[in-house]
Amino acid sequence: MFQIFLKALQLRTSMETIIIWTDEPEAIIIENPASAKAYKSYFDFMWEYSKGLK
Repeated sequence: MFQIFLKALQLRTSMETIIIWTDEPEAIIIENPASAKAYKSYFDFMWEYSKGLK
């Protein structure tokens, strides 16, 4: 499981990785740079929005 996490960190430069932490972890890797950028923008937006909900 930790190896999956390390691999996900390595990919973050040009790809995005979504990790689902369950008993048997799964990962979704977005390899298309435009899609990865769109997902990251959405994630960043939601992250900042959630800070205002506290």
